[in-house]
Amino acid sequence: MIRYNLNQMADGRFVIYIEGHAEAGPKGQDLVCAASSALASALNLGVMRLEAEGRTKSADIRVADGDVSVDFTPAENESERALGLVNTITDAFVWLESCYPDNVCVV
Repeated sequence: MIRYNLNQMADGRFVIYIEGHAEAGPKGQDLVCAASSALASALNLGVMRLEAEGRTKSADIRVADGDVSVDFTPAENESERALGLVNTITDAFVWLESCYPDNVCVV
């Protein structure tokens, strides 16, 4: 099962974990895995863009064996933009969970 876990800290920092395997099909043919990977990539690219534009105070992205960890703090006055990115990805994972509840869990 893929687990999506979002934490927004009191200081405005976002900590997001995407872990596990969908196991909804054979390796290389698992559409749930492909969808989750696309969403994780979109999150990573969005945070990297915010960082490149100087819109974060800090950003740490880690990918290992299919698990993704994103930890970032928006720069001052950039919280709304960051929240838009995070809400879009979260909404997509919630939708994916509603379609594939045996394979995706939003914590």
